[in-house]
Amino acid sequence: MSISTESFDKKISIENLADMEKKFIPEAQDSYLKTYKYFLEYFENLDQINESNAVIGISFVYSWMPRILKINFEKEILPSVVSILNKAKNSHDLNLTPEDFQKLQIFSNNSLVGASKFLHFINPSCFPIWDSNIARFFLGKFDQPTMSNISNYLQYRESILKFAKKKDFQPIFVNIKNKLKGKSFYSEITELRAIELLIFYSTRKR
Repeated sequence: MSISTESFDKKISIENLADMEKKFIPEAQDSYLKTYKYFLEYFENLDQINESNAVIGISFVYSWMPRILKINFEKEILPSVVSILNKAKNSHDLNLTPEDFQKLQIFSNNSLVGASKFLHFINPSCFPIWDSNIARFFLGKFDQPTMSNISNYLQYRESILKFAKKKDFQPIFVNIKNKLKGKSFYSEITELRAIELLIFYSTRKR
């Protein structure tokens, strides 16, 4: 089932994110926060992504996943994935195609969630994370067909990118960064990461 951008737009507001931000208290020992900067730095320090980097990258992405990783090493998949990852790393015009996402999904244990996290670590300004917590917030539920639907991710991304540019969001964004600063795990975050953090912590099951 495909979800429209308008459906995602209706679920997010300055008011509910401001309320989430007030309740957001980053914990010093939260591995979800502590590992984030290392994953970003790995790709930031690469001028070009190769096959080895791709395999290592998807492997640490799966440290954030409940499923065991099974990488697709088919010879026609891995070279294409490397090309797509380099395009994602060096592009700011969001020019990945649905076919690109499909190849990344196949490589990433057939998981769009894994593919979205992989892309986020490579280019956190352009690719928001898509997972069950995000789906629960926007859709009230999640299931495999919904989570695996590339169109849903693209509509969600469009909605989040648009929202991140709102002037009213900037004070919330600054507050989040200030809460994270001074922590041993602190790294600069993008607006997309800030929105995802608030939604993740407001919806995840503890």
